[in-house]
Amino acid sequence: MGVKLENAYQLIDGQQKLVNILDVPNGLACNCTCPACNAQLIAKNNPKNKVRAHFQHYKSLECEHAVETSVHLLAKEVFSELDHYVLPPIYHRFYEKDEKYRGWGPIIDRFDEIVKPQKIRIKKCLIEQQVGRFRPDLILICDDRQVHIEIYVTHEVEQAKIDFLKQNEIDAIEIYLKNTDRSITKESLKELLLNDPITEWINNEQANLRITDIEKVVNKEIEQEKERRDKEFKIIDHKRKKKKHFERYMNKGRDWIRNKTDFQIRDLENKHNYSIFKKLQDGKVIDCPISSNNSSHFCTNRCRFNAQLWKKTAFKGSPDWYYGYTKCLYDLMNERFYGQGLDEEWENNLDN
Repeated sequence: MGVKLENAYQLIDGQQKLVNILDVPNGLACNCTCPACNAQLIAKNNPKNKVRAHFQHYKSLECEHAVETSVHLLAKEVFSELDHYVLPPIYHRFYEKDEKYRGWGPIIDRFDEIVKPQKIRIKKCLIEQQVGRFRPDLILICDDRQVHIEIYVTHEVEQAKIDFLKQNEIDAIEIYLKNTDRSITKESLKELLLNDPITEWINNEQANLRITDIEKVVNKEIEQEKERRDKEFKIIDHKRKKKKHFERYMNKGRDWIRNKTDFQIRDLENKHNYSIFKKLQDGKVIDCPISSNNSSHFCTNRCRFNAQLWKKTAFKGSPDWYYGYTKCLYDLMNERFYGQGLDEEWENNLDN
């Protein structure tokens, strides 16, 4: 059996008022009607009954939406008695995906608090008053504004109403009560609405204007970040091309220098005032042995080696790998790489 109806309409002084099952006489004496279908109800609240107190339709089928409707009506009644309410905050995400450099992450991704929680004083609460071609559940009249309230128990706000609210610049929120216990009491519902409601803004004109202003600033930041990324990419691309260009020349240079005899290397050294380190065993060219970074492409010392400097380097607590090397290509290649040129044979070999 489903949730039993515990709130119903009762005719009091010629007006329909929502009452709880525990506040009315037992049986037909309750004088209550269904809030959904207006059918006559019978109260089942005899203290001797083992079954939980509830309303039941009298001489008619049970109404499918009676319980949901009663929660909806109870929420309206609670609001009609409130003197204040706290409007929820609004957060907005500013996000721009980088379609050009996708691996770099979004250009901007941040959450801003657009509107802070605001406590409003309710001067008047209008229930289901016609506004245009729509009828909001509630309209809260405050000191300086009106706020429409939509209560979501079974159906969320339809898109046509949302469009109407935005077009007419009407502030409105939706209160989510779909998962609320259908047997909730009035006091419990009041506590929920005041302290822990699940609410969402349908439209807020103040927030819309502020978001528009922030977007202008954000768009400028996006353009600046795009320009910065373009410049950074050019630098990275230039370094990549430079490295590729360097490696191409270095490979040719290694092949070229391996085929040189010691006499040919000595002639180059005398001609250009260079020292070229070359491994004696297999002719492989290595990094400068006195460089602080042995894996660097060019000799970081930028020096011209002589016999005394080589002797200091090779024998100052030198490891074994220092021995067996006599010449260094990298200082020579450094100057060649930056286009200063050395000799005709060098030019012909590297530019082909």
